[in-house]
Amino acid sequence: CSFNLHYSTGELCITNISVNTLNNSSSCELPPYKKFDQSITTTLTGGNVYNLSVTLSDPGYVEVFIDLNRDGSFESYGLTEIVGSSYVDGTAIVNIKLPAGNIIQGLTLLRVRSHVYQSGKPPCYEVGYGETEDYFITINPAPDCSGLTPPINASFHHLYNSGIAFASY
Repeated sequence: CSFNLHYSTGELCITNISVNTLNNSSSCELPPYKKFDQSITTTLTGGNVYNLSVTLSDPGYVEVFIDLNRDGSFESYGLTEIVGSSYVDGTAIVNIKLPAGNIIQGLTLLRVRSHVYQSGKPPCYEVGYGETEDYFITINPAPDCSGLTPPINASFHHLYNSGIAFASY
């Protein structure tokens, strides 16, 4: 989708994002939209939880989206995962939990957005002050665990009133 911003002032900038092996610092240069190339990337695996750290230059909302249908666009809102959204004054930690099954593997887009308005807006929503950064990430399927042996069942018994005396020191 085309990115629209009402005010291009260089405020409420995303100064750093970090998830897994991706760690990118950026400045408050205009324009307020950046699409980074595939040299700044990481690989995420289905079924896992990842902590994504987003640092802002000013207090505001952070939203994170993943293009799960891998169509290179955030137009299909129903097929875009809203990973997280929160108000932050400094650094936000957003948990990314990828589903273990029914996930389309391969190269896709991760969108990180900052803005001053209430969160929960669609990924192509026209925001006021803020910035949007798009990153390429690779999604791998969850490992196939069908051939693994289930764990051994064990039980533990607690001893109560066993006549053991405890001394205090």
